[in-house]
Amino acid sequence: MIDMTYPSREDRNKFYYNDNFLMMNKGKTVCFYVSFPNSKEWKDIIFKGIIENSNNKYTLIRDINSNKLILIFNDYIDYVIFE
Repeated sequence: MIDMTYPSREDRNKFYYNDNFLMMNKGKTVCFYVSFPNSKEWKDIIFKGIIENSNNKYTLIRDINSNKLILIFNDYIDYVIFE
């Protein structure tokens, strides 16, 4: 059965806080530790770059070595280390 109840205010604030935290740190250098559980080649990856943009679905970073843009879906982020 699907739970159709609306999340509590506290749950919504926690969710929005995480998204806002990445948005507030735009321009900072970070390491994203990302896991793709259903992939053998891309199981665990570290992306290092500068936060360009972020919202509740994804984070866009610019790789510091290649200068390429990388789109990371937030569902796959395990943790982030700020430098």
